[in-house]
Amino acid sequence: IRMNTSLLRQSNTSSDLEVSSYYLLEEWSLNTPDTNVKMFLIPPVICLVAGVLIIPSILFVIFSRLSIRQETRYMLLGNALLCDLLYLLLYTLSAALSAAHVSLPKEACILQLFSLAVAYCGGLFTAAAMVLDTYIAILFPLRYIAILPSSRTRKVIVLLWVCSGALPG
Repeated sequence: IRMNTSLLRQSNTSSDLEVSSYYLLEEWSLNTPDTNVKMFLIPPVICLVAGVLIIPSILFVIFSRLSIRQETRYMLLGNALLCDLLYLLLYTLSAALSAAHVSLPKEACILQLFSLAVAYCGGLFTAAAMVLDTYIAILFPLRYIAILPSSRTRKVIVLLWVCSGALPG
């Protein structure tokens, strides 16, 4: 009988703890101070500033020189950087709107989330294409240029964007 009462006390204590923590969480989510929400904006802004300072200069070098622009690895690198920059812009916009307590219409929210997913998947698919490109370059070093010329790489990049738009997550 003692054991049953101690188990009953423990179960009551744990259920009271769960109920009280639920109410605390609910109260915190309803009455969040603005300083706590705005703190979550710091990392995306820092990443966006670093990305905006670095990525365009790399993209400029890749796209301004014809010899670099025709190499498969640099075309894929440019695409990956473009996906990353787009993702950083969209994610920071989403975090800023959330911190400012701005409610978007349903269609705008869906478009924003879809664009985020497309940029994210585009980066993942481009990383996979870069690995495959390296694999082909190592496996077939003498036939590499015939297997992946720049025209075929452009088609692969378009296919990556189509796939990331069709399968965004």
